[in-house]
Amino acid sequence: MEENGSVSLYEVKSFTSVKEIYLHDVSIQYYVLSNLGFRVKSANVVHIDSSYIRGEELEKLFCIVDVTAEVEALQGQILQRLELFERYLADREHEPDIDIGSHCNKPYECDAKHYCWKVQRNIPDYSIFNIFNLGSKKQKALYEQGIIDIADIPDDFEMTAKQRQAVENYKAQTTHIDKEAIQAFLEMLTYPVYYLDFETFQQAIPRWKGIKPFM
Repeated sequence: MEENGSVSLYEVKSFTSVKEIYLHDVSIQYYVLSNLGFRVKSANVVHIDSSYIRGEELEKLFCIVDVTAEVEALQGQILQRLELFERYLADREHEPDIDIGSHCNKPYECDAKHYCWKVQRNIPDYSIFNIFNLGSKKQKALYEQGIIDIADIPDDFEMTAKQRQAVENYKAQTTHIDKEAIQAFLEMLTYPVYYLDFETFQQAIPRWKGIKPFM
């Protein structure tokens, strides 16, 4: 806080750029401080500088981005959302009924996802949403047709060969083992066979000289 009573707001993130969701995070902090009587001089997002290379000592690791204008422009949206929340809370007879979709997981998984999926709509533990790499657009297309059970997927629905095989296995309740492909692979090997297994990890703060964040 400065002598004139104004404050500067800094929201620290571990990512390497300013994401749109971060602006909403900062806008809420701005709204709260403003309504507590503080004059917010500036609003900033502090994020990791991906171009930084560590020297002997850890020095300039962060970038500070002034997002005051963007945050101030979002204040009207906060008021609208608060009014919407108040209407939801005031209705003691009808619970919110927002259909499921990609918004259940983006930008973060919703805390109410289990309730909306399992309680409201009885989505089973294994459904069209579990088909490997099916994609949200195709999942949505099936869901909008009222298809949730994998067994109900039409035979002419567009999928990859692997996805089609998985669906056929599910419908037939069988396990598919391509013995010929396995045998062909094994015949390519020359014994003795050696294996090299190693693990990697990424750190936001570079530990050694010459290393970048998350390198």
